[in-house]
Amino acid sequence: MKIKKIELKNIRSYENAELNLPLGRILFSGDVGAGKSSVLLALEFAIFGVQRGALSGASLLRRDKEKSLVSVNLEIDGKNVVIERILSRKKDSVKQESGIIEIDGKRESLSVEELNSAILKLIGYPQTMTGINPSMLYRYTVYTPQEEMKQILLEDEQERLNILRNVLGTNKYQTVIQNSGIIAKFLRDSIRKKEGIISDLDFKKQELEKRKKITEQFQIELRKILPEFADAVKLCIEKRKDLLELEKEKRKLIEVEKSIKSHETAIVSKNEELKRNRARTFILDPRIKALESEIAKKMKFGINPIEMKILEKEKALEELIAKETETAKIIATIEAKKANFSENIEKITKLNNCPLCKQQVTQEHKEKISGEMNNFLKENESKLAIGIKELQEVKQKIILFKEELKRLRIEKEEKDKMTSMIKEFDEKRKDFYSLKFDEEKIVNEIKKLTDELVIFQKEFESCFGIGEKYNDAMIEADSAKEEETKLAVQKTKIETNIKNYAELTKIIESEISEKEKCKIDMEKLKKIEFWLSSEFISLMGSIEKNVLLKLNFEFNQFFQKWFEMLISDASFSVRVNEEFTPVIEQNGYSLEYSFLSGGERTAAALAYRLALNQVLNSFYSSIKTRDLLVLDEPTDGFSSEQLDKMRIVLHELKAEQLVLVSHEQKVESFVDNIINFEKQNGITKISC
Repeated sequence: MKIKKIELKNIRSYENAELNLPLGRILFSGDVGAGKSSVLLALEFAIFGVQRGALSGASLLRRDKEKSLVSVNLEIDGKNVVIERILSRKKDSVKQESGIIEIDGKRESLSVEELNSAILKLIGYPQTMTGINPSMLYRYTVYTPQEEMKQILLEDEQERLNILRNVLGTNKYQTVIQNSGIIAKFLRDSIRKKEGIISDLDFKKQELEKRKKITEQFQIELRKILPEFADAVKLCIEKRKDLLELEKEKRKLIEVEKSIKSHETAIVSKNEELKRNRARTFILDPRIKALESEIAKKMKFGINPIEMKILEKEKALEELIAKETETAKIIATIEAKKANFSENIEKITKLNNCPLCKQQVTQEHKEKISGEMNNFLKENESKLAIGIKELQEVKQKIILFKEELKRLRIEKEEKDKMTSMIKEFDEKRKDFYSLKFDEEKIVNEIKKLTDELVIFQKEFESCFGIGEKYNDAMIEADSAKEEETKLAVQKTKIETNIKNYAELTKIIESEISEKEKCKIDMEKLKKIEFWLSSEFISLMGSIEKNVLLKLNFEFNQFFQKWFEMLISDASFSVRVNEEFTPVIEQNGYSLEYSFLSGGERTAAALAYRLALNQVLNSFYSSIKTRDLLVLDEPTDGFSSEQLDKMRIVLHELKAEQLVLVSHEQKVESFVDNIINFEKQNGITKISC
């Protein structure tokens, strides 16, 4: 990976700056606080984003601004890559927004997480590392602030070893060992639980055998009782069959008894009916004879057909009444006209003027009209006399016809009485013969019922004793049923016991099976736990130790090489022990790191830093940052002689792009390009 350009907007002391980085050795030159390290932190932010506990957004965003931008142009494996990250000030904090990545002109907006993942993939860094953020690998292979490099040498030995384990990736072995210990403990707990589960296995087996013996005893009892139960069932069926036969005979006897009672009742009823019939014929016989005698007498005189006469008279009477009514109407009309004309004659004689034309009526005219009206009155007087005469004649005829009709109706009544008498005679005679017929029929029925009663009585006598036989058979059937029920209860009880014990046996067998499986599993777990505790954990420790020894050997060589380059004093010798702790000796005596001079401490820290860089680049062969190296104030406290030796060190470093941060003027001659940083009124300016 190579850095081509860095753009900063509102980052710390930068408002709007652009920095082009060529290949080769580059010096960031400027006073302390000029903003050199800010560029390196912005570069780290562009690659890895905000990092909790290491690089916050608030530490990068310029205090008087609401939003900032870092844009980095990189070359990775021949691809032109542009990364843009944005910081925004919110209410109480500074938040990282979605970013942009552009690869060979293809631009894409991604969330923070997606952008982080894409960049790590591009630079060949692991997506996750046990115990640390992937950016830590960058800190120990590309850019480590000087104070952090010195700090690692001042850490507690175990803490330093843990940091190196995390960076070198060997902490995975410790993680495996710890996890294996957890698993082994879990297995031991599981084994104890399973031991508790199978603790009663022998007891369960004994219990199973005991229940099998009890079940076998019940089966013997069942085999013994089954033939007895079968015989009881057979006997019960036979007794029931006998009882059913007797029950049929008993029902037949009851039916015969019912028939006898019904026949006796029927004979009594028929005798009563016969008696009533004979009483009625005794009454009817004299009445029929009397009616017959009287009818014979009346028939001697004959019967006139008066119905026609009555009809004729009634019709003639209706005509006379109609004529009477018509004549009366004519008389009334004539009388009304007569009265009207008389009234008009009187009015005309008194009339002086015509009521219509208002002219005077002459006497002559009055006499003419009166004469005409008097003539009309005379004509009607003769018609009226004729009408009154005709009306009197009609009335006289009506009286005669009514008297004749009365006489004819009396005769008709006599005739109707005769008809009624004949009808009564016919009915009485019909009833008499019917009663005689019924009497004969009843006598025959009584005879038939009596004959049948005799038969039923004989049949009843033949069935004598059936009731006692039925009662005895019922007692025997009940006894057989009781014995069958008793044996059925015993059989059911034994079968239920067998079923219950079979179910319990099945449960115990299932429990034993599960416990046997549990025992097998426990044995397997014991073997696994023994292997984990006794072999695997030890093996992981040995692997880690061998890996660390190999890395320690390489690290020691590099550390000695770089230290000896920087410190030419033959009285000094350095190495790292198994925990990667620097061991510094002078004239055979050990020296604490803190007792060294400033230049010696810087030399030790730089040697340690470069050794770690080479070991990590070798260990992580896939990372793309191996050609990039940033040294932050690597010459702090160096003497003039040490500064000269720094030229050799830089020459030995094979990085294609090496960035040196320093304010030493002498270093300017060691590099290919110089970039100057100067702060003016709180804003950093960059010049080449």
